[in-house]
Amino acid sequence: MDDSSQKLRENRHKTSEAERKSVESQAKLVQTQIVNEEMKKQLKDLAQRLVLSEKEAKTAKFELREARDKAEEDQQLMAEMKKDLENLRNSNYSRRTLQKVSDLAIDTENERLRA
Repeated sequence: MDDSSQKLRENRHKTSEAERKSVESQAKLVQTQIVNEEMKKQLKDLAQRLVLSEKEAKTAKFELREARDKAEEDQQLMAEMKKDLENLRNSNYSRRTLQKVSDLAIDTENERLRA
């Protein structure tokens, strides 16, 4: 009986060891599944952020293009305004010169009439 008791104890020990290893394996499997689910959630979140980032990039690109077009329009307008200003200055200079010539002619005529 001793021999069979010893074998029974060894079998129980082997069985409990196998059960312990099985429980540990199942625990690791559950942990792995939990980690996998968390990774899936993180990947999904990253994918959504990437889509938003792409949309923001497209929006920023569009806004940049609009700003560049507006800057070009403004630059053309400034060039036209500078040209108009230069023409106005030249026109005012011409008017002042004509006014001076006219005043001089009137003064000369007045002096001629006095003489």
